[in-house]
Amino acid sequence: MPETDDIRRHFELVELALDLGLAQFWTGHQKMSAVRLRANHTSPGADGRPTWSAPNDRDLDELTLALQSPTNARAFFDELLNPDWFMPLRDKNLIKAPDAPTPVETGGVTFPVWPEGGYLVRIAAERPEDVTHFFLEVDLVGNGLAARQLVDAAIALPVESAIRLTDLVIAAAWEDGGWLNPERLVAFAERLGQASSKTAMEQLVLTLFGAPSALDDYWYKELLPRAAETLKLALGPAAVAVLADLLHDHMAANERDQSRGWRAEIAHSREDYIFEVGNALVDATRDLSLALVRAHPDSLQAVVDALLVPAVRTGASTRIAMMVVAEAIRVGNPSAAVIGQALLLDPAHLAWEYQPEYSDLGRLVLAGADQGVADAWFAIVESDPELANADEETVHGIAARFSEVDASDVTDEHVERYRRWRVRDHLALMEESLSAGLAARLVALDEEFGARPPRGPWGPTVTSFVGPTSPKTADELEAMTDDELMDFLQEWEAPDAASFGPSPEGLGRQLGVLTERRPERLCAQADRIVGLAPTYLRNIVQGWEKAVRAGGATMDWEQALGVGLFAAQQPDEGDIRYDFGEDVGWRATHQAVASLLDASLRLAPGTAPGAGLRETIWSIIVLLAQSPDPSPAREATGGMDAEMTSINSVRPYAVTAAVMYLWWLVQVGLITRAGDPDDTAPEVWELLTRHLDPQIDPSPATRASLGTLFPFLASVSPSWARSSADLLFGSGGSEADALRADAAWAAYVRRIDPNPLMLELLGGTYRERLQRHSSAEDTKSRESAASRTAEHVLLLFINGHVELDSDDQLIAMLFNSYGPQELGQVLGHLGWLLSRYKGALRADQVERLQKLWEWRRQVVDDGGDPAEFAGFGWWFRSAAFPMQWAASQLSHAACNGARIDGAAEIVKVLAEHAREVTSDALTVLESAIDTREPWEAHWVGANSAPIIAAGLDSDDASVRSRANRVLQTLGASGLITLLDEVNALRSGSPENPEDSTAPEGSA
Repeated sequence: MPETDDIRRHFELVELALDLGLAQFWTGHQKMSAVRLRANHTSPGADGRPTWSAPNDRDLDELTLALQSPTNARAFFDELLNPDWFMPLRDKNLIKAPDAPTPVETGGVTFPVWPEGGYLVRIAAERPEDVTHFFLEVDLVGNGLAARQLVDAAIALPVESAIRLTDLVIAAAWEDGGWLNPERLVAFAERLGQASSKTAMEQLVLTLFGAPSALDDYWYKELLPRAAETLKLALGPAAVAVLADLLHDHMAANERDQSRGWRAEIAHSREDYIFEVGNALVDATRDLSLALVRAHPDSLQAVVDALLVPAVRTGASTRIAMMVVAEAIRVGNPSAAVIGQALLLDPAHLAWEYQPEYSDLGRLVLAGADQGVADAWFAIVESDPELANADEETVHGIAARFSEVDASDVTDEHVERYRRWRVRDHLALMEESLSAGLAARLVALDEEFGARPPRGPWGPTVTSFVGPTSPKTADELEAMTDDELMDFLQEWEAPDAASFGPSPEGLGRQLGVLTERRPERLCAQADRIVGLAPTYLRNIVQGWEKAVRAGGATMDWEQALGVGLFAAQQPDEGDIRYDFGEDVGWRATHQAVASLLDASLRLAPGTAPGAGLRETIWSIIVLLAQSPDPSPAREATGGMDAEMTSINSVRPYAVTAAVMYLWWLVQVGLITRAGDPDDTAPEVWELLTRHLDPQIDPSPATRASLGTLFPFLASVSPSWARSSADLLFGSGGSEADALRADAAWAAYVRRIDPNPLMLELLGGTYRERLQRHSSAEDTKSRESAASRTAEHVLLLFINGHVELDSDDQLIAMLFNSYGPQELGQVLGHLGWLLSRYKGALRADQVERLQKLWEWRRQVVDDGGDPAEFAGFGWWFRSAAFPMQWAASQLSHAACNGARIDGAAEIVKVLAEHAREVTSDALTVLESAIDTREPWEAHWVGANSAPIIAAGLDSDDASVRSRANRVLQTLGASGLITLLDEVNALRSGSPENPEDSTAPEGSA
């Protein structure tokens, strides 16, 4: 037919055009490759060092055509090493500026690769002027990848050239959206520290560690010590002033000096608050100051002066100065005592904010000083500058609180008495070093004011509630008779809550300690316990529970459960905010009773409650299972997931206790497993079925409890489990139904190991979950329901309960429902499990895993997404597979473009087997460094020497060539000792000496 002939002719024309295009592409590619080989060829120079040659006109003409292809451009510049080609290529406009970031439809941007940048990094050391001039002219247009190459080139440049790029690096640091490596920025600061002028280095340090900072808190804390060392080497004692300035600026950014509040002591203390930037600055300034003075004792005065410069002086820097001087006195620094006396006799330093370091310094100074210094110090103490400078109203207000009188009733004697109390405090701080006269004054003041509290540790300056306190310790309660104890609990009244004094909760906790020690004693007082306040009763119940869970407790269960029944009968107060001083109702006690029941019913026969208490136990469960806690409002706003809510609420815990009641019935021989529900505690099955009705119990937390316990329920009554599985795990028709089902399923897959019995009961649920899987579900965390569901299916497959092509289609559903990225994460989680497995896998398990992987490999080979290969790194690191097979699969994945997780660790393992799997190991190494930025490649290549050495020793010329290229690339990334490491591992002289010749300036 004519139409068919037309189609055939058109098809032939298209085919011819494609052939011509491909031929042209491959011709250009081959010419470009030939040019690159000529460019990288070296000849021995007169001094024996390799020399380069410049390009000729033919080379440049061929490149002009070939480099029009971005693929060719990347292939050419990624492997170009010859610095003599830079200017000819630049003159021909063949070295281009980076492209601007490209917006992504889903949001954000992607940074186009700039292969020319890698070439600039490699030749920076040999052509510093050309490279510097180019970066000063080119616009990086916000390209984060190009900014990385700017930093790498700046580090490679001679320092005087590097200085000229400082402003560009600083601008890139401020623009950075997380693409720059902070460690490389600090490495650049280290480079700048080698210059004769330190201004550029200080500018960069201020950018990285000033206020505001270009770094996040994590990197700030991690890298500041390294920057401080750079400052020390470059500036000496003047470095202290830089850090003190940074400390001052960060405090100024917070409007005032609050260092004593979050930093109890300059030395590390458990009382310190978590303030990453502030603590990092204090630590760095302290450590730098101490290191300088230890290394150069005569620098002490300069260091102290730098810390106390008025423009940057803070409470923290002053305390650091005191600490440094105290350390210097201890090691016998000859000038320390005089400097310490000056600090001690500064009236401003008597203020409370300096006390930890001031008192330590003062004891050292006074111990070695003459009486004149002690008298001068005491004169300052008696004058009390801080109080003397306060206005009369403030002084009277403080004295009123101290003497517990109204401010209007304060007299001069009240004020004077408060002054004497302050003097006593200052003397007490120096007690070990006081002269005889001052020690006598302290004794007299102690007699006036009574015993002093123990000194230290130094706490924060802000007022905070640190926990309930008790009027009696557990030991004191234990020493009472039973009548005295009960009378005290009934009669003791707490002081005003605003005083932060002893509280019912504090007393209750001590009572709980006593109960845990002697559970039987409180059981004997059961008839009197029920008359106590809820706070005390709850703590007694919690004490019993702790004793039971610790094991070995002797319990009178009839008495203890009688108390529990009484508590369960008390009304719930509703969602009322808990008063930390005491319980406002019975809800907390209800939860404690449910927890005690759960613990008691898990005990072995003989220590668990006896069969005669069945009615009491069930009565408690029924009452607690009617609790309104958790309410829908609490679950919606409580901030906890369903599982966490289930163990922090009454009703779900009561349902858990009902299931443990079944366990107890089995243990004491009242029922048997696998019977009909009507024959095995019908009251339990009726209660559980009722709580599966959303009209009665709408709580996802209750479903989470039952999801965790479902396998045991199935073992006791398979028929109930079959009839109830869909009620528990089925998604239903509404959003609320789906939330409840999701909670049950998440608890089940997280807490239960997959097994064939559950597969039989829940096979339909597994399939439904896989089919319903949404890409919005998180698979990055192994604990997510999506990850755990996939893990269950894979483990069932490994153990032979599911086949790749079995009728249930679970494996097919998994790989069809999850996306490539998610599969990479899921398979990675499985590999992580394999790596943590203590024993050896059975041969059939290994065979099944290999079969699974080879199936997925074929899918990718047929056009699938290689992203799912990312997780194979964990399979490889598990050492569960034969090395030849594992290395081959890893190599294949790398060749397909997969970015394998954990490349550095993988290379380390491959290096141990480099002679066994040379080509595959080399392929993985090549991929790892080619798909990562230079700073990442640097770490990946740190353990690569055995692989490269094995490659260079290979009989295969292509393997030797690849090994040499990797050596050159890693050498250019900064692994300057790699060539020596490789040569030390070589088995003999290479067939082609040029194969292991690294150009000057690389390795």
